Amino acid sequence: MIKGTIRLVRALPGNTRATILTSICAVAAGLAAVGFLLSTNWLYRVTFVTLSHHSKATFLCLVKEHRQAFYLEEKEKIFLAKGNGTIKP
Repeated sequence: MIKGTIRLVRALPGNTRATILTSICAVAAGLAAVGFLLSTNWLYRVTFVTLSHHSKATFLCLVKEHRQAFYLEEKEKIFLAKGNGTIKP
């Protein structure tokens, strides 16, 4: 099927071939953009919409835990970057 398509495209005149290949690239880019939009909408639904059905305290606790984990990770990176060795538990 692919070989037949390639043979068909090669048989087209140069200007028609360029137009068709440009159209194919445009459709592929459009599909990629739509896929990205759908994935961001899905991520939003899975996180914020799901958490909105819980209490405010649950949401704030999860955000606080995430911020603390990020802060500790950054603090560890800075500590190791200064050449202080390894962090012992």
